Amino acid sequence: MKTALTIVAWICTSGLAYADLASDPPSVVKNYATRASLSTGQYKSDGDMVRACSTYVEIPSPSADSLKNNIAYYIEGSFERVAQVRLVLNVNSPVDSEQALQELSKAAAVVVANAVGKPIPAEITKAILKYERDQHWRTGVYDIKLTLIKWNTGSGSYTMRFTIDVVK
Repeated sequence: MKTALTIVAWICTSGLAYADLASDPPSVVKNYATRASLSTGQYKSDGDMVRACSTYVEIPSPSADSLKNNIAYYIEGSFERVAQVRLVLNVNSPVDSEQALQELSKAAAVVVANAVGKPIPAEITKAILKYERDQHWRTGVYDIKLTLIKWNTGSGSYTMRFTIDVVK
């Protein structure tokens, strides 16, 4: 409970309720993760939503596994306003998961800094690095979620999503 209160206090004092993510146009938001080497393509219509995404970037690892861990950046919304930014980490090689989680943490820090204008709270970084399942932080304007999806392959592989939603 103390951690949740600390995060809520950080969000309330950081100006997150008036952050750039709620007001920046998609042409700006799509570049939030560029410093993490995750550049998106053009913002394109997909029926009801418009989206942009980066390619999946392989995370270098010391193991010889054939399928590397990878990460991508997505944005969704309308042509006028972004409703969600999301980082997706696929851990195909669990033996290299520590390095993969560090890359997700770094990318999340870049996205939060651009969306909010302040550093990512230590509690969020810790939740990412500790491989915590289904964490949720909420403010009046934003939902920040960390979601863990374990694959049913028996290999220990999983997907971790870091999402910031703009709530109306």
